[in-house]
Amino acid sequence: MRTKIKALVSVMAFSGFGSVSNTHAQAQKYNTPVIAPVKLNKLYVNVENPLRIAVAEIADSSLTVSISGCGTSSIEQIIDKSLAEDFETGNLIEVVESSYSVWVTEVGKATITVNYTYPDGTTRTSHQFFQCLNLQKPLASFMGIENNGEITKDNLKRAQGIYAKVLSHGFPYNWTVPSFSLTLVSNKKGGKHTQTLTSASNRLTPEMKELLDKAHEFDEIRIENIKAVGETSDHITLEPLYIQVM
Repeated sequence: MRTKIKALVSVMAFSGFGSVSNTHAQAQKYNTPVIAPVKLNKLYVNVENPLRIAVAEIADSSLTVSISGCGTSSIEQIIDKSLAEDFETGNLIEVVESSYSVWVTEVGKATITVNYTYPDGTTRTSHQFFQCLNLQKPLASFMGIENNGEITKDNLKRAQGIYAKVLSHGFPYNWTVPSFSLTLVSNKKGGKHTQTLTSASNRLTPEMKELLDKAHEFDEIRIENIKAVGETSDHITLEPLYIQVM
């Protein structure tokens, strides 16, 4: 299943950059495309990485874009058409925007190549290298606690829910928590007593809050079966949280 993400990289036209092949000497006066990613030179595995390409004086139809490396990689052109008002005439005009969607399947290095031809027959080629990475798996967070930790009774009373936290800031990909289970292990005299409740969202249910209000020092809270879902992606299970009440 392909997963779409928000805009990650763009391609813009500047002068004097890129690897260029000219058929005419006068081509030096033309702009060459530079792949200028907004979020560093990175593509992510098994998600759609959108990018935009714009070369001054060149129609989108005159561009040929390809990719190599990072497994079974592919690049697809996407044409979006919409209506916009012409500020001079007040009439509605059709606006055509072109973008590309890049798909890679393996970690490694990829090369995106742009070939284009000017009206006078001048041809050029520009290359840009990208690092292909796996999406970072988020961590579950409960009152700022990730994996194992301790919590006071006062902080426990302020708790509202579970959140999926991504440590990397270089990729605009959001995760949400649609469900989890919470178990309170009470260390009572004569042995341990456990009670488990489930939530169909990332929020503590009223029953969970009532249960946590009964927690005592050295009791253990186990938050498990934490499901997370990315932007239109399949569900994944996050690492559990084990928290001791202090």
